[in-house]
Amino acid sequence: MKKRALIVAGLSLMIWLPAHAQQDWRALILGALQSPTGSVDTVLTGPYADQAKQGLKTNEDIRVRVSTVASLPQPGCKRMEVLMYIPDKKFPTTDGGEHEFRTGFQLNVCPDGRPPESSDAK
Repeated sequence: MKKRALIVAGLSLMIWLPAHAQQDWRALILGALQSPTGSVDTVLTGPYADQAKQGLKTNEDIRVRVSTVASLPQPGCKRMEVLMYIPDKKFPTTDGGEHEFRTGFQLNVCPDGRPPESSDAK
């Protein structure tokens, strides 16, 4: 049951993310896209972090890592991975074990913040 709750919480975060945190997420994704390292790693803050912590029943920091997965044919466009996780925090599972919270997604994006004309990775 607890594992199911973690899955539901993770899916809820992914559903809530695009609808309610577009400006903050857009800045993180574009920051990683333009970074010399191709990535950004930061602590999630603000109302979204508060809601996520409440849903996960934790006070631990939720980290967000945005990193480059692949370059795309359109100049400057890349496939990016967004990963949310809580380092060193284990949640109990129904089988008596423990599992780290991690959830994420990938998207194709260009420097203007829009998706590319073609999404085929190199």
